[in-house]
Amino acid sequence: PSCPVLERAMQHLLRPIALRARRLTAPTLGSLANMERAPKAVRGEYDRWAGDYESDVTSWGYAVPGIVANELAGYYAGRNADAPRPLRVLDAGAGTGLLGTALAAKGISKADGADLTAFDISIQMLQAAEDHGSVYTHLKEGNLAEPLPFEDSAFDLVACVGVLTYMHPTAEPNILEELRRVTAPGGAISFTSRSDLLHLWDPAIQRLTDLNLWKEVRIRHGLAYLPGHPEYADRITVSTFLFESIGISS
Repeated sequence: PSCPVLERAMQHLLRPIALRARRLTAPTLGSLANMERAPKAVRGEYDRWAGDYESDVTSWGYAVPGIVANELAGYYAGRNADAPRPLRVLDAGAGTGLLGTALAAKGISKADGADLTAFDISIQMLQAAEDHGSVYTHLKEGNLAEPLPFEDSAFDLVACVGVLTYMHPTAEPNILEELRRVTAPGGAISFTSRSDLLHLWDPAIQRLTDLNLWKEVRIRHGLAYLPGHPEYADRITVSTFLFESIGISS
């Protein structure tokens, strides 16, 4: 499906960016904005970026994974600390493992007895995530534009950080519905959206609320997105969402 607002935002986001003494050619609009149509192109672009990804986003001041990790760790500590089974966590669109590393700093990692799954379209990104050590239990390659290859209620905590920019909000299957599906009742779903694209996701967010499939725990707007990026700075912010899964749809 075509979405002019999303495409304009993607065109701005994916222009070649001056970076240090070299130039980074970001993934093309056609490959990322149409992830369900060109997964090989998306995979190739991110495979090529994997080696520099963390240094690039760190230089831009990207701190969103740490914010989401704080939200999820706080939710877990308040509701599920005494659960008998290992905590099951899905990092959907894990990239190089920035969220996993932030969760590990909060005591949620493979080394702490949790069962963390990193899911991403780029095998090179996943290999970089593995280099962080005993953070993830499983590394799984796959496309978030397709049905998630997990059973209903497979996870207690599910996160999708920095991914909705590259997804169509009206695509089927809907990524938010899939994230909710694989989250156990009482578990938490956290995701993020850029401020300039947030209104595109409002209908999908509201639909799950109206169907009583999740309930709001916390929504935060106006957080720093890429404060060190010369084109974004304070012009674009990010919102974080935390919902509790209520039940399984029929």
